[in-house]
Amino acid sequence: ANDVMDWLRSYGSKAKRINLEEEDYRKLSVTINDVITDVQLQLKDGSVLKLQEVSVFFFRGGLLKEHAENYVQEGLSQRLIRTHLSYEFKTLTQFFYSEISKKCLGNPTCYPLNKLQQLKTAVACGLHVPSTLVRNNRKDLLEHVDDPNSFLITKSIQENVLIQDSDIHHFDLKVHLIQPGTLPERFFPSLFQNQIKREKEIRTFYLDGKFYSLAMLKCDAEKEMVDYRTSIHKLRYGSYKLPLEIEGKLTQFMNKLNLNTGSIDLIRDENGDYYFLEVNPTGQIGWVSDLGHYFLEEKIAQYLLQKELKFDAYVQQAVTR
Repeated sequence: ANDVMDWLRSYGSKAKRINLEEEDYRKLSVTINDVITDVQLQLKDGSVLKLQEVSVFFFRGGLLKEHAENYVQEGLSQRLIRTHLSYEFKTLTQFFYSEISKKCLGNPTCYPLNKLQQLKTAVACGLHVPSTLVRNNRKDLLEHVDDPNSFLITKSIQENVLIQDSDIHHFDLKVHLIQPGTLPERFFPSLFQNQIKREKEIRTFYLDGKFYSLAMLKCDAEKEMVDYRTSIHKLRYGSYKLPLEIEGKLTQFMNKLNLNTGSIDLIRDENGDYYFLEVNPTGQIGWVSDLGHYFLEEKIAQYLLQKELKFDAYVQQAVTR
């Protein structure tokens, strides 16, 4: 986001960056009548964000937070009041983000994006996905496994655990190999996938119909690597061109999910087949940009600037009528 802002400033854009800590859902105002739908958010610095006056948004994650407050109403319990207010909060903020998404690079209504729904949608678009199971006991899992001593991949169904070590933040290993026969009899519902014999992993940044891909090749010392994110410095990288057929299916996939941008993870197996793993609507792009020599931050800035200029021209035309 910092680099994109730098590029926008260099082009003379009027872009304004708003961080999550500057927002408060209690300062949201909505006006709906026969003439207009007007949505405004007063920021903590006193300025007002008027959605109707914004040409384009660039969403990089972070949603309005619900504040736990005590309200007293005779005859109603605190639990009932909080439940009611929580529904009110969700309805108000969902409408706010729905209005933003109409002119947004990124989609706050799809954040976070259900990873099981991703897999189902990918299959509907003709993409291969690893065979996936969610089970909560060893018996049911073993019914779908040929060899209890073989290895399956297991990872979080949705989000990873963030571990804080002093002032340093890092993520725990995102993917594990596990032998289903060694699992306890019962456990929390967990996701398991067949391990794919991969030739390479591919990270693709998608920007409104265009693909910028980076291939990650394992070195001999990393033949047993499970997750490339644990061996970032032990891989070889190169810009990569996906087959047009795969790009077409991914475009269909992104359109079905109402996403105009995102970071897509793929695997190409030893037979040359491509497997979809997941898409992160707000995934990191700096390393793909740098290692692939794509200058993605500038491309994003140019995309946003075109929207800004088009909006300004429309407003000017309306004023002179």
